[in-house]
Amino acid sequence: MTERVTRQKTGLWFLSLLFLGALWGCDETGCFTDRTNLFVVEFYDATGANLQQVGFASVHNADSTLIFAAQDTTGRLVLALDPVDTSSFFVLTSSLGQDTLWLRYNLRRRLLDPECGVEVIYSEMDTLKHTFDSLVFDQTDLRITHERNIRILQ
Repeated sequence: MTERVTRQKTGLWFLSLLFLGALWGCDETGCFTDRTNLFVVEFYDATGANLQQVGFASVHNADSTLIFAAQDTTGRLVLALDPVDTSSFFVLTSSLGQDTLWLRYNLRRRLLDPECGVEVIYSEMDTLKHTFDSLVFDQTDLRITHERNIRILQ
C-alpha cells in the first residue's frame, strides 16, 4: 500500500511539474507590441511652455486624400504614418493658415509570431520639409507609450 501511495505522489509531482512548465512556456503576450504608426503633434506658444488651441479645418496627405475634416479646435493631432513608404506628407489647414509637414523615417519589419503577424517599427523620424515657424522632436520613434512626438511652436 505504501508503494502505491508513493507512486501516486510521484505521479502527481511529475504532473505538477509538467503543468508549471507548460504555464512558463506559454507566452500569452507574444502578440503584444508597443509599436504604432500613429504620431502625436502638439501646438505650443513660442516659449514651448503652454499648449495652444488651434482651429483645424482639414488635413490632407500628398495625393490630396482627406485624412481629417472638421471644424475643431484642439492643441493636439494624432496622425498616421505611411506603413509602406519611408516618408509621409501632410497639408494642415487651420487657423494658422496652410502648413506642410513632410516626415521621413526608417521602417523595419519583424515577425512577432506566425500566428500574430508582422510588427512594423518606425524609428529615426525627421523632417524633410515643414513650413511651421519652429518644430521640435520629443520622440523620434513611435510607441504607444509616447504622449507626444512633435512640438510645433507658434
